[in-house]
Amino acid sequence: MVSKKIASDQLQQVYDLGCLVALQKISLAEALEQLVGSLDMNQTSATDYMRNFVAFSGGKVYKCVMSALSYEIFLSHFYKDLSLSKFE
Repeated sequence: MVSKKIASDQLQQVYDLGCLVALQKISLAEALEQLVGSLDMNQTSATDYMRNFVAFSGGKVYKCVMSALSYEIFLSHFYKDLSLSKFE
């Protein structure tokens, strides 16, 4: 099976949906459904990225590897979009 590289627009959607999950506006299941259904993201990758986002945004350790691009996208938005208390 050939793996597909996750594009920056998909990572931006992971971030946007992750924020909605963190704010409890949608469930993790709903976010995953959108990533897999409309963005054609692999179910396992979508799950890993969303779980990492939730852990990372809460200042917790996450287990799965993410791309350098995902760190660039996530970190550039965290401080302006999420509460700083989560990073203390």
